[in-house]
Formats: sequence, C-alpha cells, structure tokens
Amino acid sequence: MDDKILRDGQFVLFLDLLGFRDIVQTQPPWKVYKLINTALNACNAIRLLDSSLGMVHFSDSFVIYGSTAGYDDYFLKRLIVLTGSVTTGLLARNMPVRGSIAFGDLTVHKDYNGMFDVFFGKALLEALDAEKRDDWIGVTICPSAWKPASDKDPPWLPKMQEQRRLIVREDGMVALNPVPNLICQFWQKQDRNYRGELVSDIQAYRFLKKESEVDDRDKRVTSKYRATMDFLHTILPPECLQWAESSSDGNERGRKKQ
Repeated sequence: MDDKILRDGQFVLFLDLLGFRDIVQTQPPWKVYKLINTALNACNAIRLLDSSLGMVHFSDSFVIYGSTAGYDDYFLKRLIVLTGSVTTGLLARNMPVRGSIAFGDLTVHKDYNGMFDVFFGKALLEALDAEKRDDWIGVTICPSAWKPASDKDPPWLPKMQEQRRLIVREDGMVALNPVPNLICQFWQKQDRNYRGELVSDIQAYRFLKKESEVDDRDKRVTSKYRATMDFLHTILPPECLQWAESSSDGNERGRKKQ
C-alpha cells in the first residue's frame, strides 16, 4: 500500500443483515420496521462511543466509516472491539449479521446542492466484495485494513489472536470471533466488569448453535451457521463452549424482563 493511501485513506465497516428478503416477504411491516430500528440502535450505539465514526444506512445494509483520514492502527483496534459489540448484540437478539472491514479510498461529501450524501470508494467496494464471499455469520478484516498494522511495534495482532478474538486465515483475511468476550467470561467468571457482555455473548452463542442444528429449511442457510460453529470450535476451547451452553447467566436478561 502506497504512502498516499496510508495518508488519505479511511476505514470502512460494511454490515449486512442476513435473511432480510425472507423477513420482508413473510412478516408484517411493523415487525420489519422494529428489526431495522434494533439494528440501527446497535450501530448507532458504537457511534456514541466514538464520535469520529460516521454511518450510512439503506434497508438491511449499514456502512460505518472513520471520518478522519489516515491509517491509524489504534483506531483499527478500537473498531475491532466496537464491531464485536455490535455483532454480539445483534446475534443475542436472533439477528444474524455478516460484514467486513477495509481501508482505502473513500469519498463522503454532500452533493452540489447540499441535499444528499454522495458516498463511494474502493474501500467500500472491497468490503462489499469480501462480505459476499464468506459463507458464515460474522465479520472479516481485509488485508488492506490489517496488514499495515502487522508492521507496528509492538505487534498487537498476534496478541489478539492469542486472546481468541480473531484468526488470520490462509486466504489473507482476518476472521473476527463473533462472541469475543465469551473466553474472557470463562476465564474470569467472577469479574463483574464483564457482566453485560457475558449475557449477550452467551445468548449469541446459543442462537448460533440452535440455528446450526435446524435441518428442515434451505441448506444454504444452515450451512452458514454450521460454518460459524466450526469456526468457534476452532478458536475457543471445548470447555468454554460447554460452559456457555450450561451457564444460567444466559437467561438473566429474560428473567429481568418478566
């Protein structure tokens, strides 16, 4: 990647709700509206945590981008954490999502009349293409976004891999753990600082596992969940997953609502 792109490029996170077409065709409009609002609230929540993030939304697609130009590996680390929060939160609400993070050319401007947002760029195209290629539930990072960070000292990407937050795949993509806090909860069960994520991550994991066991539907849908479960069995120790299945903490949110 040349110096100009490193200096002027921007990070882009593209997220897509899976199965949205079927939902629109089979559910009443008020349910679809509620689903979109839930997703919007989840995405907007991370914007409230980082004011440098911008967002564009259309139907079931969400584009979150860094409004500040230039490569910043600290920003990428923060974006990874925030992406995990969104992904887990949506999965915990039975909303499968897939996406990708890229870095590069991006143009975000108002039109000449100042009425509409004009939004395009190679980074967005890269994230869109990467999202469509993967047959799973989760978010990946394109080489354009993570490789410049691999030259940083100290190298933090291997540390995140040791923490079971991600895996660097053979195809050059980085796959993020869709339930990144689950291993922390397993290791530090008494640490109340993780309590909020604890409930979401357990519920997200149980949703993925339940959907992977459904046989009476389109096999292409089930295969995405099974691929995700295979990934989780690769990145997390079996005792952690067994604990997530048996823990009563995953039912806490449901009890509070009653």
